[in-house]
Amino acid sequence: MLSVSHARALRSVLSVAAFLTTLFSDAAAATPERIREEYARVQDTLARGPDGRPRDWAGADAARLIEAAWRLVGDRALAHVAAHPDSPASDLVTAVAELNPPGVPPDYPEFLEEYLEKNPYHLFLDATRLGEGDHVLYLLSAYYRRPLYDRRGELFVIEGTAPDAFREVHSQYDGPCARFDALPSASSRHIRVLATEQYLPMSGCDAGGHVRFLEWDGRTMRTLLHRTYNAGGGVWDVRVDGERVEVKSKGNTAVLFDCPCCSDIQATAEF
Repeated sequence: MLSVSHARALRSVLSVAAFLTTLFSDAAAATPERIREEYARVQDTLARGPDGRPRDWAGADAARLIEAAWRLVGDRALAHVAAHPDSPASDLVTAVAELNPPGVPPDYPEFLEEYLEKNPYHLFLDATRLGEGDHVLYLLSAYYRRPLYDRRGELFVIEGTAPDAFREVHSQYDGPCARFDALPSASSRHIRVLATEQYLPMSGCDAGGHVRFLEWDGRTMRTLLHRTYNAGGGVWDVRVDGERVEVKSKGNTAVLFDCPCCSDIQATAEF
């Protein structure tokens, strides 16, 4: 005989399986409105588990629902790019962000952490547009986030040579997500991108971050280099110089009780 907890878990597994079976039963009718409706169902199921609280994304049910959410994010991104092939990346972010339920995360870190605790399935997005002429590539990062940078993310590539020939590829991605900058193409003509992100200070003005070099070979996006860095103050520039990356910030002085927020001395992390 099943215990009460095991029976509840079994009902949850069966209900999620049944839900996902109906989710993509009519993929041909994937209009933006239909995608928003389907995403809202997935997001609501993630945000309200059997106990009424957000599902733990380490669980199998949540993992399947998150993958369903990524499929819908990709569908919405592809639909937007196909309909507006010359639009800037900011328009793509705006279009996909409409999948979010009403409510905007607060700007202040202390309030943001509380918001994320209750709303871990708010969709965060960033994008860039690469290429020119008939060959355009959009890079879109999407992630859910809990406090202390615990998150589940996906990286989407939408490319094509004509509006009716765009395709979308996505894979798991853990950042950086805040900014993407185009780099000179490789000798193979593969597109390269520098992704950067600064972590919010945990105390005072101390902050760090990470950078990642990405290369798109037409089939997959692979990482060439991923490094983290620490800085005594706010990072103000990440610059590429040949094979070297420089992360520039305000740095600590050797004076006791110096405040990194106020220091005029600059520090550079190189790797």
